[in-house]
Amino acid sequence: MPQAQPIITTVRVEAFIASAFRLLFWLIGVVLRRAPSDPPARLKRLLSFAECTVEYVLFLKAVALHGPPPQRKTHPRFAATGFRRVQSRRSRLFFRGAKIRARRASALVRVLALIDALTRPQRAVAYFLKQICNGLTLAHLVAVAPPAHALAASVIATADDAELDTS
Repeated sequence: MPQAQPIITTVRVEAFIASAFRLLFWLIGVVLRRAPSDPPARLKRLLSFAECTVEYVLFLKAVALHGPPPQRKTHPRFAATGFRRVQSRRSRLFFRGAKIRARRASALVRVLALIDALTRPQRAVAYFLKQICNGLTLAHLVAVAPPAHALAASVIATADDAELDTS
């Protein structure tokens, strides 16, 4: 039986961390060089991108520490009749729970908080490992109404079978 391979190796994670550090140090240069008259919209987008990048890298570090996934029974490709698959609403909040971002702070403080999160990743990695061990559910089934043509056909069939009351 072949040995299960890890999804991502620690060497690759270290390369991603180095790339994230390079992005953050470049961003510090941008923040320090920025003139007060510059529009803040571009800087906000850059900060948001850097925060997402750090969150993704720390998640990858947790995945590398977790090891290869267990062999599970495959899930059906399509949902059964009367159900549909929907994306979990909490998936948007998955990375927010790690509390890596410094909300409502200046640009420099936000970048320094990201550097701190990369240099001391234990808390964020522990959060992601806990979520991975509990099982990530990115989609679930929801009951839906029957198709309209099937419902109409069953109503017509019962109307034909029943005798009409003419009294």
